[in-house]
Amino acid sequence: MKYIITGRNIGIAILLLVTVAMAFRWMESPAAPTCDNSLFSYGIIADCQYCNCPANGSAYYGNSIPKLQEAVDSINARSVAHTLHLGDFIQRDWESFDSVEPVYSSLDSAHYYALGNHEFTIEDSQKPLILSRLGMPDYYYDFTAHNWRFIVLESTELAFYSETVHPDKVAERDALWSQISGDINAKTWNGGISQEQLNWLDATLADARSKGQKAVVFAHHPVWPLANSSLWNYQDVIDVLEAHDNVVAYMNGHRHSGDYAIKNGIHYVTFQGMLLTPDENSFSVVEVFRDRLEVNGYGRQDDFILPFSTQNQAPQDILLSHSMIDEMLPSGTLVGDLEVLDTDYTDAAELQLVSGTGSTHNSFFYIQNNQLFTNSSLNANDSPLSIRLQATDCMGASVEKIFSIDIVPNCTTVNLYVMMEGPYNLSSGNMRTKLNAIRHLLPGQTPVSALVTPTPAGQPYTTAPWNYNGNEGVNFNDADYSADVVDWVLISFRTDVTADSEVEKVAGLLYKNGRIDLLDNCLRLQDGTNYYIVVEHRNHLPVMSHIPVSVSNGSLDYDFRIRDSYHTMTAFGAKEITSGVWAMYGGNIRTNTADFGYEINGDDKTLWFQENGIFDKYSPSDMNLDGDINGADKTIWARNNGISSSVPK
Repeated sequence: MKYIITGRNIGIAILLLVTVAMAFRWMESPAAPTCDNSLFSYGIIADCQYCNCPANGSAYYGNSIPKLQEAVDSINARSVAHTLHLGDFIQRDWESFDSVEPVYSSLDSAHYYALGNHEFTIEDSQKPLILSRLGMPDYYYDFTAHNWRFIVLESTELAFYSETVHPDKVAERDALWSQISGDINAKTWNGGISQEQLNWLDATLADARSKGQKAVVFAHHPVWPLANSSLWNYQDVIDVLEAHDNVVAYMNGHRHSGDYAIKNGIHYVTFQGMLLTPDENSFSVVEVFRDRLEVNGYGRQDDFILPFSTQNQAPQDILLSHSMIDEMLPSGTLVGDLEVLDTDYTDAAELQLVSGTGSTHNSFFYIQNNQLFTNSSLNANDSPLSIRLQATDCMGASVEKIFSIDIVPNCTTVNLYVMMEGPYNLSSGNMRTKLNAIRHLLPGQTPVSALVTPTPAGQPYTTAPWNYNGNEGVNFNDADYSADVVDWVLISFRTDVTADSEVEKVAGLLYKNGRIDLLDNCLRLQDGTNYYIVVEHRNHLPVMSHIPVSVSNGSLDYDFRIRDSYHTMTAFGAKEITSGVWAMYGGNIRTNTADFGYEINGDDKTLWFQENGIFDKYSPSDMNLDGDINGADKTIWARNNGISSSVPK
């Protein structure tokens, strides 16, 4: 059975650990698609631990010679590049080397050693001879095969049993031992790695990375997962390994029952010890592919497949040529072309929408032939839309990216003009701007007089009978009003004359020449559709366009100033205040009654009377919009008393 263990840039596989008779088994997962490029293989043997001595429990030291011979014969048959023994080559006694080393040396290929604690269960005088006896280049070293870097650490460097060969490390050893005192791995048969060796490991991995080499690190003592057999300063080693993205695996012995873990994309494999059981063997041949290590176990040793990112890069990025699209376009509209940036397997990259953070609107789109299309008609009210894409190359390496798709509203350009009778100045042909430019009484402004209560910011049509809750002007202050602004007006659009056909409503600023500025509001009025336009004000009768106005090429234009507005036989539209100039009737200040916007009558006069003489107040009673409620306002009411509007409620 092969066990799929996912590596860096491929994703972490879900593993199910079941302990049965001290053996580990992992949940089998489907293999990712691979580019099958076998490179070479190497052998692994752990804890031969031979001596001519009786068995102790499940450790059959004297049985390791025939097991080792079987391993050598099997490994030779596989034509491996090299083989490593991961420490504890002997159990004790210098003479044990004489029996076991010739068998190991019968390997056809290069063979290497990592030192274990039992290599040092010999006389102190013999310990300095270990390197020469085993033909080791140094206590820790590295070598290269097929552009892979193999790094062999000495996990016995800081230890009580190796003091003879590392007298200069005694102080560092003692400091480390004191630091971990009481920890689960504070055992004398374990050991540690000096700062000097850690620095060397860091530099060696960096050198391998600069040459495009993947790296596998070997030692006797495990570093992960933490157990009583772990290296004293296991975390220091992990920190160095994780600082380099070219590390594929850390392989070790020492824990005879074996173990496996993956941490931040690095595989940690503890191989089972050869010495266990009287006759069942344990060794491995590791097959190296571009995208994985296949551990082929013999005897008790399990098989593993350890994927990793290939020597060639996984996809680096996904590009989308356009991330904006107009709203309300039909399903199947092209958003943009997708491109996968990958230094190697670009042609084989598969693109798909995937779940996860940022995938909220995946269902609105689909991918076909490396292009992104809409799956429905999109509305700008939902913008921006968030999708998550994944590009996977033929090795199973992938990159995911979140895209924000902006839905561009089809805003109608609205050009409207209207005049109001109250502030109209016959001599200039414009409306007065005293509320704004002189008195500073418009919502959000700071009044000129410090004794005046400022008008709260925000468009003034939130109360009955309008009950419009738009946020126009909510943050306005003096700087937001140009000197030409007269007041706020409320504009709505109907598909029929009746109020229940209303489709849009918005507040805007009225300028002295009659122009209405809708600020940044986006009105979505359909091209080719006709709309009645209604304009309302705080103390003027509303007006409605005399006919429905058509939207053409995204634009709607209407000028109330040059014609009478909509009216019936029994009510009025607009007022011709001078030859050829039409305006909204002034004097309709009783706006919170059932007759709002429809008739100027005694109720309006009553309100004016209650506020007559008040100045510097933003009030409907100020019919000429000069900031002063007086007889001039009553004059406007008097000449329009009895006038009613034709605009339907």
